[in-house]
Amino acid sequence: MKRIAFLLMGVLLVAGGLQAKLSLASLEEKVARSPDNARAVYKLARRYCEDDSAVQAIETWKRLADLDLKLASDVFLRTKVAVYLGLEPFFPQPVSDSIAMTPRFSPNGRKIVFHSMKNGQIGSMDFSGENFRWITADDRYNATPCFAGSGDQFFYIRSTADESGMELVYYNAEGGEPKVLLSGLSSLCETPDWVSDELPVLFGYMSLDTKSMEIGLYDRKAGELVELTHNAYMDRFPRYSSNGKLVVYADYRRLQPDIYIMNSRRKLVERVTDWLGKDIYPDFGDHNRKIAFVSDRNGGGQFDVFVCDRRTGEVIPVTYNERTDTTPDLSNDGNWLLFQSNRGDGRPRTYIVSLNQPISAEQLLAEIETKEE
Repeated sequence: MKRIAFLLMGVLLVAGGLQAKLSLASLEEKVARSPDNARAVYKLARRYCEDDSAVQAIETWKRLADLDLKLASDVFLRTKVAVYLGLEPFFPQPVSDSIAMTPRFSPNGRKIVFHSMKNGQIGSMDFSGENFRWITADDRYNATPCFAGSGDQFFYIRSTADESGMELVYYNAEGGEPKVLLSGLSSLCETPDWVSDELPVLFGYMSLDTKSMEIGLYDRKAGELVELTHNAYMDRFPRYSSNGKLVVYADYRRLQPDIYIMNSRRKLVERVTDWLGKDIYPDFGDHNRKIAFVSDRNGGGQFDVFVCDRRTGEVIPVTYNERTDTTPDLSNDGNWLLFQSNRGDGRPRTYIVSLNQPISAEQLLAEIETKEE
């Protein structure tokens, strides 16, 4: 029976592949018959972009722009064509000149918290980059902070006093001392996350049992660590949905990690990406409708930031740079995205992107004309 099932699965996969090829061929034939049919040209351009057929995508998009500039202004098409032309699809701006890593928005989006590898301390600033200040000032290494509310409350990871491992810390900067919630963790501990006092603190850590990176929940009321994953392969970079009912994370079971979503009962809910390369550092945004993540799918060995629409499966490139763009944080309203990058002089800084301002169709046409001269 198993053999029959595998044979049937193989037949279905082959049939699916043939259907996909026939679909592309039919689109090409339709455009050949009706070259002025803007809707048909639009569908063909999208298909070339989905298949990452760069040369055909650029040529077909240019034809579409001549027929219908409004259709050619589709964000998916514009950003994909920009990358094929070697252009940044959006316009990232540095938040400040200081070294700032792993940036996170506050729940209300008005503040940013970060850590600095230069001095091992945690700082914060306003959304505009103003009112920059250090939250910690000690001889520990403090990293990967997140807000524990909209004020000056934070969770973060710091080194133990004897530097033998890491510990999970809560700190109210308005008064009091940092409170150690969980100690005895290995030096590999990452990305704490919080959405409500009614829910545990979410984070990634190296399990001494599985000898692999796992996802844990620390229940502050019960004082207990609960394993959300327990596998021989790595599960990393967890983030809560806005209501805490879902967790998005990078799953390394195939060595080439993809993005998955599970619920708080460990049940797999959704596979977000399926890529032969590496998709890591996911984050919910736009009221959980979108997932920002980092991937090497642009080629060239560098990592860039992408956004996936969960409703359509559409993946839009946000950055395109020869350096490394990583640790994205997508705002709850979906309008803004923070990320860390060593672009420029090689020092890690925080950048911000308005997702409402992708490169224009007119700019793409001008770039194409320049390249053709």
